Amino acid sequence: MHIIMVTDAWRPHLSGVLRVVESLAAELAKNDVGHTIVHPQEFPGVPLPGYGEIKIALPIFFRKTIDNLVKKHGNVAIHIMTEGPLGLTMRNYCVARGLNFTTSFHTHWHKYMRVYLKVPQRITMLYIQDFHRPAERVLVPSEETKQELKRHGFKNEIVVCENGVDTHLFRPRKKKEETLRPHMLYVGRVSKEKNIEDFLKVQVLGSKKVVGDGPILRTLERKYPDVEFSGPQQGDELARSYADADVFVFPSKTDTFGVVLLEALASGVPVAAYPAPGPNTIIRNEKLGALNTNMEKAIQNALDTGDSDTCVAYAEQYSWKSVSDIFVGSLVPIGAPITMPEAIKNHLLRIPREFYRLFTHAGYAQSLLFGSDKHERKK
Repeated sequence: MHIIMVTDAWRPHLSGVLRVVESLAAELAKNDVGHTIVHPQEFPGVPLPGYGEIKIALPIFFRKTIDNLVKKHGNVAIHIMTEGPLGLTMRNYCVARGLNFTTSFHTHWHKYMRVYLKVPQRITMLYIQDFHRPAERVLVPSEETKQELKRHGFKNEIVVCENGVDTHLFRPRKKKEETLRPHMLYVGRVSKEKNIEDFLKVQVLGSKKVVGDGPILRTLERKYPDVEFSGPQQGDELARSYADADVFVFPSKTDTFGVVLLEALASGVPVAAYPAPGPNTIIRNEKLGALNTNMEKAIQNALDTGDSDTCVAYAEQYSWKSVSDIFVGSLVPIGAPITMPEAIKNHLLRIPREFYRLFTHAGYAQSLLFGSDKHERKK
């Protein structure tokens, strides 16, 4: 079976989702599993407003691309990694033709849209629910995320497929003698939703370093001149940054998992974070780090109780081999396509039920926008 993975997350923009895609692809190749990644670089695109390093793909000739892949490989499984333009186009392609497919839920878009565009979370969640509804299975990175989707009304079969870490690359190394201790590190996108300033403004003696790029990088560089901003790093350079830290600080409250948490632990570095979905899944005892609603206390506690050997041993449980096995085992063959007249009919009638209700029932719209419980959604 040949696997077609569709992703809107792609280079040069680095992200946790991209790391998952590339790590899975590497493991599939290692095990001689045929696969193709359909990504934004294959199509024309435009920059995302306010987030110029992210390219929004314009899926021109998308149908022909997928038709050719299906014709070439025959026995195919389709997995959609993201809910962006490419993911949506592939989802609609499959629905119109009656093809089976699976999806992943990696990103709390409903929370991000609230932060950036002030869109009520209920509205964005309507899109997310409709996007994933036709999928045979939805893969999520944690049990907590699975339960969250169930609370939002997902009826799909939801499979927990945790992320992994490359323990050959990310491992303890000799720390630099010239680094001011304790040395605190953040790795990730430098953007508003990552809540980085909660880390930068804490009053803990030592040094701070931020690895990554993003729309607010220059603003933070000016605002916090005592912090080292290294820009994006990869490979051995990134691994050495992890290993030189005394504590890894993760101030995000919106991540579903946080691959960077595993990379820090594999490097022998305890984690300081808020008690949010990603950290709750990984930081399970005080030797791995500390969770606290007060970031300063979380950092101090992680420094006091964190144990390097325990961190490394714990991270070794998360191999990409086991992740790949769960991923492949959750896929489904596309099946036989329906006839073209039926496909055209499906395409024309593809109006999300929730949006129909939203614009035709004022009471339901009010409940979505303002949280009223007077207008219950009929099943």
